[in-house]
Amino acid sequence: MWKIIHTMKLFFCKKEKKNIGFFGEDEAVVFLKKNRYSIVERNVRNTHGYSLGEIDIVAKKDKKLVFVEVKTRVCRDKEALPPEMSITQQKIRKIERVIFQYRAKHLQYKKWPFRLDAIIVMYDKNGKIISIQQKENIFLR
Repeated sequence: MWKIIHTMKLFFCKKEKKNIGFFGEDEAVVFLKKNRYSIVERNVRNTHGYSLGEIDIVAKKDKKLVFVEVKTRVCRDKEALPPEMSITQQKIRKIERVIFQYRAKHLQYKKWPFRLDAIIVMYDKNGKIISIQQKENIFLR
């Protein structure tokens, strides 16, 4: 446990966004499992042709498929925008295309209802989790 926390602090000091994002995704998985979701897949990308984007987590609960975009931030004294503001309409359109491709490829889920959620993971500058929030159904249409 100490090594993980020690490593996390090292990443935060170096401002390694990608590594912080991985920690946030891991925390989002724990959060979802605590809330009775089953994790189907992580880091889903389209596999053919032009890259459309990525879905961080695919989960299911009560016969509903939930696609999750995770946003992780280290809270500074002067935070400019909330993390969810970085999920733009353009980003959502890209994720939608990956969702439709995913459902077409995985026929067992084709008729299941689905939604796109965001999970916001906030750390303090020492690597301690401040908050984890789930925002359901973030489609803009």
